[in-house]
Amino acid sequence: MKNVFLLPLLIGASVPALATELPGDKPTPSTTAKPAEPAKPKKPYTFQAGTWTMGFSGNINSYYVYTNVDKSANVVEGNALLTTGPKGVHSVQNGLLPTALTFSANTVTEDSIQLGVVVSTFAGTVSNQALAYSGVDVRQAYMTIGKKRLGTFLLGRNFGIYGFDAIINDISLIGVGATALVRTPLNTTLGGIGYGYLYCDRLSQMNYTTPTFGGVALTVGVFSPLQLGTLSGRSDASASSPSAPGFHGKLAFAKAGEKVGISLSSALISQQVKTAVSDFTASGVDFFGKLTLGKADLAAYYYTNKGLGTTALFFDAADTTGNARKSDGFYLQGSYKFGKTKLGLNYGVSNLTRTNFDNQLLLNQQTRFTVGLYHTLTPGLTILAEHTNMMAANNQGGKIKNNSLNIGAFLAF
Repeated sequence: MKNVFLLPLLIGASVPALATELPGDKPTPSTTAKPAEPAKPKKPYTFQAGTWTMGFSGNINSYYVYTNVDKSANVVEGNALLTTGPKGVHSVQNGLLPTALTFSANTVTEDSIQLGVVVSTFAGTVSNQALAYSGVDVRQAYMTIGKKRLGTFLLGRNFGIYGFDAIINDISLIGVGATALVRTPLNTTLGGIGYGYLYCDRLSQMNYTTPTFGGVALTVGVFSPLQLGTLSGRSDASASSPSAPGFHGKLAFAKAGEKVGISLSSALISQQVKTAVSDFTASGVDFFGKLTLGKADLAAYYYTNKGLGTTALFFDAADTTGNARKSDGFYLQGSYKFGKTKLGLNYGVSNLTRTNFDNQLLLNQQTRFTVGLYHTLTPGLTILAEHTNMMAANNQGGKIKNNSLNIGAFLAF
């Protein structure tokens, strides 16, 4: 069973540029939702190797973070790794994204079959221990096979569909957002994970995406089922994933003009869960929308789940007797550009409903409010500053509050 010490491996790499466009294909709505618009190089580095077009891209980011921690003795079991203590904490660390290096390869065969490969490695840059090594992990390793008019298959390890549009559009994607375990920082921060959406995770999956018709595309697929995890220590330790795969899918629409653009999506996820007491079907549905009006962007996201847990997929999804917990949440976000500078605001809420067998100290709600300034200094380089308030409350009304201030830079190449 996963536990709190494995959470860094779950969130160790959130989302860089994810899907690979196949040559000659128009990107589908499921891959065109724009993130918080970090500065990007004008021309990505590519080279030819026979009939294949090879590419390299990545990012490095670093932030000075000060977190004012909670000085109370309140307990909120299952909170997203907030910190208590007598003094604030300083750190120099990654933001929501770790350092990344992505290799891609694309080609079109004589039969007009479009082939693609993506392999991405990620590394953290922070440690509070002397002579410590940073971890390196392969978070993406997948192939794509498709034809322009028949659609595309994706096979391998990639970011999950459910909750993906929420994180890729979070203004803190290239920043910090919510912090976690600030005295012993993880290789990433949380952004809005656990504060308005669940982390989409990286799944071993097989998906099919239709061609785009009138701006609409459908993705359906299966993934290797996940075991339950816990941050609260009050979840069924005997729960396990069944032999059957999990299922997920997304319907997406995108339309972009010179000054007005809109993207809408809804994703579904389902998986059987077996416990020592009972079995249940974990399921969830989410809805995302983004509207661009000139220099302004407005975004909203909502999810509702049963047996999926909170913060990350299947974390604290069931009580100690195997009863599925319900959860839901949302975020509202707005941003406006002033020349090369963007001001952004994000408010997010995640709720976890206790069962009749749960302790009153179990997490009930988490909220996050982030305000950020993001300035494109030069193509590829964004300097930014954010302030974030975080709160976790238990079912008795006890609260833990943290707030953080970060400043740093994000370099994409």
